[in-house]
Amino acid sequence: MDQGIAALVAGFAGAVGALAGALVGGVAAVRGAKTAANSARQQVRDQAAVEHQHWLRGQRQEAYSEYTRAVERFLAASESAFAHDADAARIASVRETHGEFDTPLSMISLIGPDEVQSEASAVFIASAQLLVALEAWSEAQASDPAVATALERARELSTARKAFLRAAKSVLITPTPP
Repeated sequence: MDQGIAALVAGFAGAVGALAGALVGGVAAVRGAKTAANSARQQVRDQAAVEHQHWLRGQRQEAYSEYTRAVERFLAASESAFAHDADAARIASVRETHGEFDTPLSMISLIGPDEVQSEASAVFIASAQLLVALEAWSEAQASDPAVATALERARELSTARKAFLRAAKSVLITPTPP
């Protein structure tokens, strides 16, 4: 009987060992699955952040480009008004091109960042002041103070435009964090 008991004990020990091994293996598998799931979740979050930053950069580039084009059209119309002594038709063209600032300026206000929004607002204000000065020049029939004021406003707009372009460039060339 000793051999029968020994076989039974060995069989029981083997079964307990197999169950313990299966339990330990199952626990390790669950831990491994949780770790893999957490890693996958983090990878998805990181990828979503990268995609959002890429989207935001594209939106900013589009808004900044559209705003820059509006400024360039405004400057061309203003230069034409200067070249033709601020006649009424040229002033109307300047006024019309100034209206093109609204949409891209609104977009820049939404997507920023604040530094670029501030510079874009400064360009808008300078352009509005130039428009007012050109209108005053047109109404004053080419008086010297009105011309001088218009020229000063044009210089202020040029300075504001350069600051906006520097700020926009800085945002667009800075690498986005992952």
